[in-house]
Amino acid sequence: MLVCGSDLLHSFGIPGIWIAEQVRGICRDYGLVCIRREGQDVDKIISNDEILKENRGNIRIVDELVPNQISSTRIRDCISRGLSIKYLTADEVIDYIREHQLIYRYRYRSSLTCAKTVDDLFFAKVAEPSAVVDGLKKVEFNDVVLNVEDVITQFGCAWLMSM
Repeated sequence: MLVCGSDLLHSFGIPGIWIAEQVRGICRDYGLVCIRREGQDVDKIISNDEILKENRGNIRIVDELVPNQISSTRIRDCISRGLSIKYLTADEVIDYIREHQLIYRYRYRSSLTCAKTVDDLFFAKVAEPSAVVDGLKKVEFNDVVLNVEDVITQFGCAWLMSM
């Protein structure tokens, strides 16, 4: 099961954030435990989204026992702005974030661009084709040449970071 706050549950219904089939798979195959955040109407979030509504039986809603404003979204926001998360989560979690370099990934999250087609990728000027081989546009990334069409086909879009 995926444990999440109602802010993440709400994001499932926002176009462009999640791929619908991935949301459907998470809900259908694994289920959700959603922690109701203060001020969020979880039942309304579910009823306003077709995928969540069709998987309602796999979604468990839990009320926050001690209301607070700490959430993974807030922690990621603090990391992205270079702020300390010392008193927001356990030291072991902070060590894990550092060890797996999650700080770096989230620090530049706001500058990610999703390209759903090869033309989108190059039109946005996030990347320039470094090579055209057999008519396929390729991009060099960390000394690896990627076939952009393969990336988009496999993952639904190519996420690129511009710093």
